[in-house]
Amino acid sequence: MKRASEIGLTVKVPPHVKHAIRRLAAERGVTTRAIILQALRSSEGLEISEDELTDLRGRTKDR
Repeated sequence: MKRASEIGLTVKVPPHVKHAIRRLAAERGVTTRAIILQALRSSEGLEISEDELTDLRGRTKDR
């Protein structure tokens, strides 16, 4: 299945929220993008596939 194109989204959040998301991402070895998409999928029931959770920018969990 071909992955859909993506567009940017910018949101402003309180600093403690940003730090918490970054901490979760570091603990789980995923990107902040994956944390946010997983949260939207589980809390709001949005249809987000496992493939869409993968970041295609070439980052690894060591970064």
